[in-house]
Amino acid sequence: MNQIVDISSFKQAQQYVNFVILWPSHLPSGCSVQNISLKKESNCTRSSIRFEIISKNRVVRVKQFYYDWGIPVVYADTNLVTPGESFVVNGIVGFIGVDYKGNRAACYAKWFTNVELSVLEGKFEDEELIKVIESFTPLDSFSIEHWGKKSFSSTSFTARYGMAKWDEDEISRVQWHENNFDIRKRTIFQNIYLPAIEYQEFFLDSIGHNQNNFGVETHFLYRSKINYTDGIWLWLAPEELIGKLSYKEGDNIGKRQSWNVKKKNLLIGNIDITLFLHKQNTQYYGWYAHWKIGKYTYQLYVRPSVNIDIDMITGFIKTLNEVE
Repeated sequence: MNQIVDISSFKQAQQYVNFVILWPSHLPSGCSVQNISLKKESNCTRSSIRFEIISKNRVVRVKQFYYDWGIPVVYADTNLVTPGESFVVNGIVGFIGVDYKGNRAACYAKWFTNVELSVLEGKFEDEELIKVIESFTPLDSFSIEHWGKKSFSSTSFTARYGMAKWDEDEISRVQWHENNFDIRKRTIFQNIYLPAIEYQEFFLDSIGHNQNNFGVETHFLYRSKINYTDGIWLWLAPEELIGKLSYKEGDNIGKRQSWNVKKKNLLIGNIDITLFLHKQNTQYYGWYAHWKIGKYTYQLYVRPSVNIDIDMITGFIKTLNEVE
């Protein structure tokens, strides 16, 4: 049985996890790293690392892990309970706000490494938390190539073991493949539209696929060639496999996250579709859209980014082509 164990260094920890460990290379004056602990990966346990950044009468807990039991390019604020304030570090968007324990907190991600900060004792100003995040650095270039730039299908615990963290979900319900997987040869398609292999700076990272009694369920994960963090996730499935969707338009919709929602008509080939387009209500925002073609529901998720706008999103959707 794997347990959380104390370790002496980040380098020691890197060999036991499936993500790039980011260590604080230059902390604010008076701060030090203490209490590093590791949960090793096994065939039934997801890996993670925790440590504390301590100064006089103040403690910030840092947790790093591979967030893959939900759509990884979507949630840039995994530990927050209400809409937070967005910020940018090295071109990547993060969020700061309040976490599930009522602590001041921040969240950031680089590659597939999710970083959560929570103030356990004392007070850290938001600017200090962001400076801590600015200090996070990979141990070496090997870890970036070995984990940061490898595909979701080859590094994700859920993709490799097909094990949901909670109940069955859309991530564990499909089998995951590298981007050269030819789904046209594996499936009988009926009025299904598939996206392009590449789109602007985004390359197809992995494909999740399954065919069941209702029809075809397929996921396409794209990542940025520039930072390997910004991403687009397209999910198509029969409506029987989709939960209840919102068709409400307006501003400031939602509690966990706040969205501005509009309807938009778009032409895909000769098919006129109606998008319900959600723009995250924050300075640096993500996107979510859903629409229907025939009996299939399509959902598009875009991680908060400084590089993606509505024209890029609609341009990507327009790449969809019917499978013949």
